[in-house]
Amino acid sequence: IAAVIASIPEPMAPVWQPPRPMPVLIMNGTADPILPWEGGEIHIQRRILGRVISTPATVAFWAQWNHCTLGPDISWIPGDEGMRVRREAYDGGLQGAPVTLYAIEGGGHTWPGGAQYLPEWIIGKVCRSIDATEIIWSFFDTTRLGG
Repeated sequence: IAAVIASIPEPMAPVWQPPRPMPVLIMNGTADPILPWEGGEIHIQRRILGRVISTPATVAFWAQWNHCTLGPDISWIPGDEGMRVRREAYDGGLQGAPVTLYAIEGGGHTWPGGAQYLPEWIIGKVCRSIDATEIIWSFFDTTRLGG
């Protein structure tokens, strides 16, 4: 799984059981005005589209489900426009299923390395210091479920 801008829906979190451990990559912005980093209501303008658990809780769910090591290996990528990227890698998962989070500090509801497709006041800022497409490609190229 490679998800850009994703967290587990609240109603699903307490009952969901994926069919097996699987590699997971998540990229979320900490300043996303639509899908909140800390969890809660998903807003598009004045409409509420449901609730999600926080990004840290989503990552913890996957790390626990995959039986990864408890502490992540943390590294930093310098950012642009006051942003920086924290990479948290949880290895040691069953069947070679790691969990990796790219926490884009100051990033919005955007594709890292992509276009500013709507104004910042609607979706937040785009991080240009990483390229989500390249990172996802590399994740799938180097992660093989089962070895």
